[in-house]
Amino acid sequence: MLQSKSAEDYLKAICKMGGTQGAVSTSALASRLGISPVSVHEMIRRLAEQGLVEYTPYRGVSLTPAGLRAAQNVFRRHRLWERFLHDSLGLPWARVHEEAERLEHATSQEVSDRLAQFLNYPVECPHGYPIGQDGCACEDEAVRPLLELAVGESAEIERVPEDNAQMLEYLDRLGLRPGVWITMVEIAPFDGPVTIELAGERKAIGRPLAERVLVHTVSPNNAEHQGG
Repeated sequence: MLQSKSAEDYLKAICKMGGTQGAVSTSALASRLGISPVSVHEMIRRLAEQGLVEYTPYRGVSLTPAGLRAAQNVFRRHRLWERFLHDSLGLPWARVHEEAERLEHATSQEVSDRLAQFLNYPVECPHGYPIGQDGCACEDEAVRPLLELAVGESAEIERVPEDNAQMLEYLDRLGLRPGVWITMVEIAPFDGPVTIELAGERKAIGRPLAERVLVHTVSPNNAEHQGG
């Protein structure tokens, strides 16, 4: 485990911002973390000394293989705690992210391994993100925003935003959870809402929300599974 919560948060943020496939600007990183650029540069220098990131002036920062492994471990601990809090303690999925944020930094490798065993090795967190040593699911070409579906196209909800409790509560009321099959019914013009169908019901959602719900497209001959 890394020496500080702050260092782990940096690696997670770089990973989420695409730092596994290219460089992330330090100004964008500072904005995301709500930290001054000076503080960001100091932390990046320390992470680079540990061999966890590579930094190129005027280009940005990216994760090294060691940095990626460290980020993956943090994501794994986080998502295991989310599963435990949701499945074993019964916390609503809208609350588990915040609690897991606290627990992930104080969990050893042995405890996370025991937790995975206790949970019978779950494959994903309650929000649809995969749990495992080999990937943090920051980048995934197999999924795309619900908003990108064409009218008549069907897809399975793959994952939803985990960091907005109010949004999760709203999605829950609508029945929009990972594993639910939906069909795009209508896309209103002039930035209007989109209408989808799930389990035989039509629901209208705003475009910003449809942009953040990620889906996995299915072929038309599998459309009968929607709502399952």
